[in-house]
Amino acid sequence: MTFAVALACGAVFAQEEVAPAEEVAPVEEVALVEETAPVVEVAPVEEIEVCEEEESEKCWSVGVDADLFSAYVWRHAVQNDQMVFQPAVWTELNLFGPLSIGGFIWQNWDLTHHRTSDFSRYTTNETDYNLHLGLEAWASEEGEYKLAFEFGHEWYTYYGVQDRNSNPETRELYIKATFENPFVNIYGQCSWLYKDFGNYKRGCYYEVGLNKEIEVEQVEGLTLGVDWSLGFGDRNYNDYLYAADSYGVNGTTVKTYASYALTDWVSIKGTLAYSGLVNAAMRKTIGNEGDDYDFYGSNYPRDLLWGGVSLNFEF
Repeated sequence: MTFAVALACGAVFAQEEVAPAEEVAPVEEVALVEETAPVVEVAPVEEIEVCEEEESEKCWSVGVDADLFSAYVWRHAVQNDQMVFQPAVWTELNLFGPLSIGGFIWQNWDLTHHRTSDFSRYTTNETDYNLHLGLEAWASEEGEYKLAFEFGHEWYTYYGVQDRNSNPETRELYIKATFENPFVNIYGQCSWLYKDFGNYKRGCYYEVGLNKEIEVEQVEGLTLGVDWSLGFGDRNYNDYLYAADSYGVNGTTVKTYASYALTDWVSIKGTLAYSGLVNAAMRKTIGNEGDDYDFYGSNYPRDLLWGGVSLNFEF
């Protein structure tokens, strides 16, 4: 009987079905979105271009020139047709952007007693002072074309013109324009004589010119150049400098020169030039015997071939 019960129990267990395991739904992956703060665009701050030293351009330059010429010619008029020494000290400071400021002090020393004034022999008889503001108005992207202006003031001081203790002054305001290009540089200047020690009337002087320089590739540091300029004056100015009461062209100068850089800061320059008067009225008044148009009572030639040597230092 025991065996029979066991069989019966086995049959019962055999008939029970095992419930299938419940499938668990997969957990959905939640994408985590990283929220980032929006980028705020800040308008660029306009930078003021302050001069920074570069190999091609200096922020501040100082120079000393020592010129020895066979004559003193100023605005195509001969002031002394014998040896003179003309030293100068100059400086140029590049400011922010296209602006610059500069100036110079220049002197003339007569090396002979050719002038008739006893007070000007073998000594300095003129000192000029200059202060100017430069503006580079426009330049091409490549830098080959440039338009620049210079606004300045000049003081001309003469020693011993009237007596030993007098140092009279002449003063001018001027504006100069220069157009640089790969072909021939063009320049022009307008000067306004607003004060003169001789009580001349106020007058204007105008000048236009061309300049061309070539660097000689075969000789490092050698530069050849040629310069031509032509002067104009109103009636008052031509009477002041050329003793001619007429308006128009007064004189012209043609220069050829060669400059050689001895070092990075020292160069030597040789100049050969011709200056002459082209105005017929001026040619009648200047250069005649007994005609003392010059401040020192001297008269000089209407045409002159002159030249000299310059030693230049730039720091």
